[in-house]
Amino acid sequence: MAPRLHLAIRHMLPIAATSSSVSDVPVACEVQVASLDRPASAEMLARDFARFTAVAGALENAYGKLQAEVVLLRRQLEVAREELAREQDAARHWRALAEVARLLAHELRNPLASMELQAGLLMGSQGLRPGDRESASRLQAGVRYLTATLNNIVHFHQPGAAEAATTEVATLIRQACDFLAPLAEQAGVHLRFTDRLAGARIAADPYRLQQVLLNLALNAIRVMPEGGRLRVTGWRGGGWVWIAFLDNGPGVPASLRDRLFAPGVSSRPDGLGLGLAVAKSILEQHGGAIRLLPTRRGAGFLITLPSLGMGERRGMGCRL
Repeated sequence: MAPRLHLAIRHMLPIAATSSSVSDVPVACEVQVASLDRPASAEMLARDFARFTAVAGALENAYGKLQAEVVLLRRQLEVAREELAREQDAARHWRALAEVARLLAHELRNPLASMELQAGLLMGSQGLRPGDRESASRLQAGVRYLTATLNNIVHFHQPGAAEAATTEVATLIRQACDFLAPLAEQAGVHLRFTDRLAGARIAADPYRLQQVLLNLALNAIRVMPEGGRLRVTGWRGGGWVWIAFLDNGPGVPASLRDRLFAPGVSSRPDGLGLGLAVAKSILEQHGGAIRLLPTRRGAGFLITLPSLGMGERRGMGCRL
């Protein structure tokens, strides 16, 4: 009986280590090309060697692809690390700015309240000359503008919980219009409120909803030219209170409409971009919503809030 012939060929492939601390690792590929009960012929050896060559080629291709994937993953990891570092730096910077803004807002609130009181007393003085009265009106408007801006900063960085109470919507809107009167007069904007609310009431934090109304009105007043018109209309129906703000200003640029309620988005170069973001946050806290209305001219916004049925006192003293 002829002896058995075994021919083995070992092919060494270096595979790059995934860590610089690990040396190259050899991988052995052993292929048995002949195991016969008779002497191998040259033809059989050639055929088996061709098979081995094919296997070795496939392994080399796989190794090449693996190397390329490792390089790509390393690059992606570096990019991700750099992006994470930038985001962390930006977050730290934003937190620092937010803390400074919050502290400044709290420090300025009391002086502004005192200035508002003094301006109001001056406006009510008897025998005040027309020029002095106009100056007092401008002072009052400026103070109220700053107060609204500071309130936005404080709410954005420290929203807290709202204290709900039964609130008559028409009264709330009239109070906002009274607050806005000096600002509208100074800007030459005609402000009008149409009341179709029929005594509608809501469970709300009146202070926070005032801020929503002020933000929407101030956004319109700031961008409208002299002689502009702002219409505020309120009505009730279907268990909801509806409040519409319509102006004849330049409108909302198409490039901003999809992200209009995001913080930092403003159509004015000097705008903080907090007004609509804060308004949306407050309304959602009250179970309401706000949306941009399609208009042929100017801008329009619609507020919806859940109304209370007649005689209901739901929400008194609760935290929203």
